[in-house]
Amino acid sequence: MKKLATLIMVVILLVCMSVTVLAIPVPAAPTTESEFYAADYAKVLSDETKSAILSGNQSLRTSMGGEIVVVTVDSTDGKEISQYATELGNAWGVGSAQYNNGMVLLISVSDDDYYVALGTGLTGLESKVKEVLNNDLEP
Repeated sequence: MKKLATLIMVVILLVCMSVTVLAIPVPAAPTTESEFYAADYAKVLSDETKSAILSGNQSLRTSMGGEIVVVTVDSTDGKEISQYATELGNAWGVGSAQYNNGMVLLISVSDDDYYVALGTGLTGLESKVKEVLNNDLEP
């Protein structure tokens, strides 16, 4: 009976590990600065918008060391959007590691969803970010 219970536990662990390994990974960080700050995988951002994102980030990084990355994807392929955005921000190293002041705005076009992941160094900005999203992005 103990061997059967152990075998069942091993199988469950292997399945859980397989699911983690088979999970859709976030894309690798782009190699150019402009693509890093405005990673438009869904091809929905205008050149003007991309330029504004790049310009704003150059000023932000110089003055405060923070970064705001805008990423568009067709879909998160079933992955929870908050998890996807957080994993992306961590994998890409958005913001200063010392101050944890990065922000990722992830827009999933086919899923008709978006999410903002804020580093802990940006605590206190949640209500302002929510206001901007509700007024400008939601419509």
